[in-house]
Amino acid sequence: MLLDKDTKYTMDKQEKYLLIRLADSCFDSAIITELEKEITKHNFKNFRNIIIDISKIKNLELPVQNFLIKTDNYCRDEHGILILVGVYNFKSLQILPTISEAIDMVFLHEIEKDLLSSQ
Repeated sequence: MLLDKDTKYTMDKQEKYLLIRLADSCFDSAIITELEKEITKHNFKNFRNIIIDISKIKNLELPVQNFLIKTDNYCRDEHGILILVGVYNFKSLQILPTISEAIDMVFLHEIEKDLLSSQ
């Protein structure tokens, strides 16, 4: 597990996904900039499936929404998925209530992708 220097978030690299947990309710432009750099760096190392736990975030302001849409597009370009964990109604992104369900969804996505590519 990787911690940023101020512990604003943690990054847990697994074989099939990258899990990002935000440490508190602050999701500002500084964190967005750091995460954009980290996600790009990790996606180039075959982390095309990203789970972001936003359950502690109280308000998804426009810069955060734009970051999430951009990250979703990046994952799709890499044939992966972005899954958010929380209780938000964000129509264009996949949101699940728990990290466990998000991890299950990553594995289902990978199985479906493998099945489609073998046909």
